[in-house]
Amino acid sequence: MPPYGNVPIRAMKKRTTVHRAPNLILQGIACLLPFTTHSYLKAGEEVGAADRQNELAVQVMEIARQQCVACHNAKQAEGGLRLDEHAGWLQGGDSGPAIDADQPDASYLLERVRSEEDPMPPDGNAVGARRLTAAEISVIVQWIAAGAPGWKSEMAATAPQFQPLPPGFNPIYAMEASSDNQALAVGHGDTVWITDPSGQGESNPLVDPALAPRRSTHLDVVQSIAFSPDSQRLATGGYRTLKIWRRQVEAVPVFQGLRPPAETMVVSGDGKWMATWDASGGVEFIDVARGIAHRLLRRLDEPVTAVAWEDGTQQWITCDRTGDWRFITPTELSVIPIATNERVSAIQVLGDAHGQLLAREASGRVAWGQLFAPPDSAPRIEWKWLKTVPSCVQVLSLDVVTAAGAAPSQPASANDAGTRIAWFLNEDGTLVQVDVHSDEVQREVPTGIPELRTAVIDAGGAVAILVPGEGHPIVWSIDNNEQLALLNRDYRMVQPIARRRQDVARQQAWLQSLAASMPQFEEAAQKEREAEMRFREERDKAAEALAAREQELMAAREAVEKADQALAAAEAAIEAAKQAAEQKRKELEEQKKQVTQAEERRKAAQTELAEREQALAAAVDAAAYAAQRVEEGKQRIAEEENTLKRFQTDLQQLQAQEMIVPQVRSMATLETGELAIANGDRYVHVFSVDGQPRGFLTATETIAHLFSGSDRSLMAITDGGALLRWTWPAPFVLEQSIGAANQQVWSDRVTALAFSPDGQLLAVGSGPPSRFGDLKILSTEDFSVVHDLGQVHSDTVFALQFSPDGRLLASAGADKLCRIIDTTQWRVLRNLEGHTHHVLALAWYDDSQRLLTGSADQTIKVWEVATGQQQRTIAGLPGEITALRLVGTSSQVIAAMSDGSVRLINSDDGKTVRTFAGGENALFAATLFADQKRIAAAGQTGKVWIWNMDDGKLSQTLNFPRIP
Repeated sequence: MPPYGNVPIRAMKKRTTVHRAPNLILQGIACLLPFTTHSYLKAGEEVGAADRQNELAVQVMEIARQQCVACHNAKQAEGGLRLDEHAGWLQGGDSGPAIDADQPDASYLLERVRSEEDPMPPDGNAVGARRLTAAEISVIVQWIAAGAPGWKSEMAATAPQFQPLPPGFNPIYAMEASSDNQALAVGHGDTVWITDPSGQGESNPLVDPALAPRRSTHLDVVQSIAFSPDSQRLATGGYRTLKIWRRQVEAVPVFQGLRPPAETMVVSGDGKWMATWDASGGVEFIDVARGIAHRLLRRLDEPVTAVAWEDGTQQWITCDRTGDWRFITPTELSVIPIATNERVSAIQVLGDAHGQLLAREASGRVAWGQLFAPPDSAPRIEWKWLKTVPSCVQVLSLDVVTAAGAAPSQPASANDAGTRIAWFLNEDGTLVQVDVHSDEVQREVPTGIPELRTAVIDAGGAVAILVPGEGHPIVWSIDNNEQLALLNRDYRMVQPIARRRQDVARQQAWLQSLAASMPQFEEAAQKEREAEMRFREERDKAAEALAAREQELMAAREAVEKADQALAAAEAAIEAAKQAAEQKRKELEEQKKQVTQAEERRKAAQTELAEREQALAAAVDAAAYAAQRVEEGKQRIAEEENTLKRFQTDLQQLQAQEMIVPQVRSMATLETGELAIANGDRYVHVFSVDGQPRGFLTATETIAHLFSGSDRSLMAITDGGALLRWTWPAPFVLEQSIGAANQQVWSDRVTALAFSPDGQLLAVGSGPPSRFGDLKILSTEDFSVVHDLGQVHSDTVFALQFSPDGRLLASAGADKLCRIIDTTQWRVLRNLEGHTHHVLALAWYDDSQRLLTGSADQTIKVWEVATGQQQRTIAGLPGEITALRLVGTSSQVIAAMSDGSVRLINSDDGKTVRTFAGGENALFAATLFADQKRIAAAGQTGKVWIWNMDDGKLSQTLNFPRIP
C-alpha cells in the first residue's frame, strides 16, 4: 500500500507551513508534512471498492486544494487548466488532456509534477505551494487508475479519523487574555489551557467529554480563541468546529434537607466536615464530601454553645452552657469528656493545628488553652485567662509562629519557644494583637468604627477586612491604620462601566474632532460663496458686452438696408449714374464686411457668456455643496451628541447598579486568599483583599452561610436548608459545540474569532486554503447565524476584529486584503490593498478611525479607515507579522513575528520603543494583559513567554503538559 493509504490528506496542517508562516517557516518544515499527516490521522480500515474510490477522490481534491488550486481555479486558470472542480481534471487545459485513464502513469499532469526542469508547482512560486511528494503522486495515479471518480459535497465533508498529536508537536496558534485580567487561554496543540495571568494559580485544560477517550478541546490543533467582553464566555475554533465555553458560576447542589440555618456554624480545617448548632440544643454534623448529615441530640445533656474542629485529633471539640467540654468523633458520633483545670463557658472557641485553643465567654473574657490528648489516658485542657484581653466581642485568628517565622512541624506545647499570635476585636472597634504565650499586647489598631460585627485578618497581617453593623465591608490598613477601600462594587458592573466610560471618552474625542473640522467646512463654504459672486459679476459683464455687440450688429444691418435702398435708386438711374452706383456697390460690400465682423464678435460674446454661465453654475453647485457639508457636519455633530448623551445616560444607570447590597450576611476566605461575601440574596461576590471585584457566583436560594471547602471549593447553606458547592476560580465548562468534522457548518478550520464590543455578536472566519474565505456572524443569545456574509475573501480568513465602537468589522486573509465591513448594513465598505503577502494580524486604534494591519510581507501598515488611504508603512522588520496588540489608547503596538522576536513599536513614526528578548522559533500569537503591565507571546515550540511592559524583562515562561 502507498505511504498514505487511506489517510485523508485534508487534515494536513497546511496552515503551519504556508498560511501561518509562508516564507521562513516553509523552508524549515515543509519536508515534515507527510510525517505530520501520519502523526495525527488514523489510517482507515479496509473498505469496499466504492468507498475506496470516494476516499481517493477526496484525497486528490485535498492535494489540489493545498498545492494547485491557488493558480488553477475559476478566477485564475493558468494554462487554461482548472483543478478546483472535477470537470477541469477531465477536460484538461491549453496543452490538452491532463489525465490519461488508459495509461494513468503517462498522464500529462503527472509528467509536469514529476519534471525536474519545469516542475509544477514551480519552485519559488508566489503562493507558497510546494512540489508533490512521491506519496501524493501515488495517490493521484491510483485515482486515475480507478477511473478518476468525481467528488461530491458529502464526500468533501467526510470526517478524517484523528488521533492524538505526535509527541513534541504542540504549536500555539491562538492565545487570549480575558478583559477582567483573571484568565489566560492558550491553545496548546489540540487543547486549550486556562491559567492565571499572574502565574500563581493552577493551569487547567478545557476537555470536551464528547471526544473521550481523548482528553482534549478539539480533534486537531486549536486555530482561534476569543473571550467575550464580560470574560464569562470563551470561543475556541478547530477543524470545522466552533465551541463555546462559559464560566460555571452556578452552584452545584450537594444535598437538601438541612435544618434551617443555625446562627453559628464551623467547618473543619480540611473543609470536609461542617457543624451547626443553636440555642435549642443539639449539634448537626455534615459530611460535606459524602453529602450526609448526622444529628446528635440525645447524648448531650445541655445545649452546645461553642464548637471547634481539632486538626490534630480529627475530632470536634464542644462546650455546653455549663462549661463542660467534650470530644465528638463525627463518623461514629462517640462522645468523650475532656477534663479542664478551669470552668470556661465558651460561646466561641478557636483552635490551630497544634492543640492551641482560645475560648471566649459571653462576658468577653478570653482563655488560652493547651489541649492534651494522649492515646492511653483521658484528654484534658489546661486553661489560662488572658489578662490583656479583659473584654472582646470576637476572637479573630490564632497563629503559631516559631522563632524562625514558620509554624512548627510537631504539635506545640505550652513550653515551646513558638510565639502564638492572636487577633481580637473589642467593643469599640479596636483590633488587638496579642502574644498569647506571654500575654502581651503586640499591637492595637483603633479603627474608630463602633459596632463592628466581625473582621478578617489577611494572612500577611497587613490588612484587615472590617464588617460594620451596617454598610459595606472595609479594607483597612493595619500598618497605616486607615481605610484602603470599600468592598461595595458588583463585578458584573465593573467591565460594562469601564467599556461605557471608554465609549464616552471616545465619543467626546470624536465630537471634538468633528467640531474642530467645522471651521474648515465653514471657511470653504465662505470661499465658495465669494467665488460664486465673482463668477456672477464676470457673467454680468459678459452679458453687457453681448448687448453692446447686439446693438453694433443692429446698426450695421440698418446701414446695409440703407445701402440697399441707395443701390436700388442708383440702379434705377443706371444710365445716368453708373459711376455713382459702382461707388455705392463698394460701400455695400464694405458694410457687409462690417456685418460679418459684427456677427463674429456677437458669437464670441455668446461663447464668453455661455462659459461664464457654466462657471457660475459650477460655483453655485460648489457653494451649495459646501453649505450642505456645513449642514451635514452640524447634523452629524447633533447625532453624535445624542449618542454621547445616550452613552452618558447608560453610564449613569450602570454606575447606579454598581453598588452591591450593603448588608453582609456571611463572609468566607477562599484558598486563593480572596474574600467571598453573601449579602442575603442569591449572589456571592468575590473580592481581592485590596478591594477589587474578582467575580460572582449564583445560587437558586437565598444564601445564609458561606465557608471554604476542600479542593478550591466554596460551600454555602441556604435559608431553605440546601448545601451548595462552587469551584473557585470558576471553571469554564462546555456550553455548546457547533459543527463537526463530518459536517460543513464551517467550510474548513475556524481560523478567526471576534466578539463584538457589546458581546451580542460573534464573528467567525474560515475558508479552505487557496479557495475562499467565508465569514458568518452569530448571535450570542443562542449562537445562531444571523448574518452569512459568504465568501468575503478569495482565500482563508486569518484575522477578525470589531472596531472599539462596534460600527465596523475588519477581516484579513491570505488573499493579501483587509476588508472593512459596515456592521449596520453588513456590507463591505472598502478594501485595504497594499500588502504583497497574507495579512495575518489586525489592531484597531481606540478612536475606531485608524487600523493597523500586519502581513507575511514583513510590514505593518497604518490605514485611515474612512478613506482607505495608507498613512504609513513600517518596513524592515525581521519576520512575518503574526500578531498585533495596541497598548491602551496610545499609538504603541506590540508586534510578534515569525523569527521569534517581539517588539513594542511607535506606530506614529515606526520606531522600535522596546524589544522583548527570549522568544524562540516562530511566534504565532501574542496578547496584552488587561492591566497593561505584561505581555505574552507563543508559537511553534508550545511555550508561552511573559514579559514586563515597563522594562521588557522576561518574567515568566509557561509550559503545559500533555494530557495522558
